[in-house]
Amino acid sequence: MQLKPIILIRNAATHCPVIRLYCFPHAGGTGKAFLSWANLFSAEVEIVAVQLPHRYAAANVEREASIRALAVELSHAIALRQEADPTPVPFAFYGHSLGALIAFELTHQLISAELSIPFLLSVSGHRAPSCPLRRSPIHVRSDDEVIERLKMLGGLPASLMQNKKAISVLLPTLRADLRLSECYQPMSDRLLALPIVAFRGSADPLVSEGELCAWKAETSRDCQLYTLSGGHFFESQSTEEMIFHIQKALFSVPEVSLTSDE
Repeated sequence: MQLKPIILIRNAATHCPVIRLYCFPHAGGTGKAFLSWANLFSAEVEIVAVQLPHRYAAANVEREASIRALAVELSHAIALRQEADPTPVPFAFYGHSLGALIAFELTHQLISAELSIPFLLSVSGHRAPSCPLRRSPIHVRSDDEVIERLKMLGGLPASLMQNKKAISVLLPTLRADLRLSECYQPMSDRLLALPIVAFRGSADPLVSEGELCAWKAETSRDCQLYTLSGGHFFESQSTEEMIFHIQKALFSVPEVSLTSDE
């Protein structure tokens, strides 16, 4: 059975959003990663957490063959969500790590399908798509090696690392997500015609300063780059700083109307 890819998380006070922000999680992550974000953004911004298919399904469950295939599936879900609004709501994308690649590829897919596209792409925790993988793939390694890599990145709490049953449930999804990321090939070499905001952690071993700067080559518009304190996964203070910059960018794009119809 395939899970629905989109979970809607609404700001409690947002009845007529001015902007909608779709958020894509990291490898092994779920839409729950963005549960707290609804309280960190302006009430005019609606947060939509994107739940990817087959979260924590068994290892023998067939999953998406590529990010490109996933982008096609998600493009239909995004289009349906946008078409449900009585008045069009401008939207933007945010993705962390694997989610950054998904948001990027999905943007290109929406353009190719001649559907509505985001007015802003914000990404964190991933090198620009043009930059090759600097290490050997993790998804082909043993379970113990995958877990050790997670420990190094700080992606899972220590309590979960000690829970063998929970880890056994997580690993098939994590391994499948890592395969999507590590085997990714960009679908298009065409520049995006929308602004990009990109972030990295100062101590993130997966994204160098040069790999962050390479996001500039993906757009013909403005590209803002920020290095924040922390590693691959930001602490709360850096997350709040990132959200500040994203929200500022959301309301700085001239094409976006800052008033909603009542």
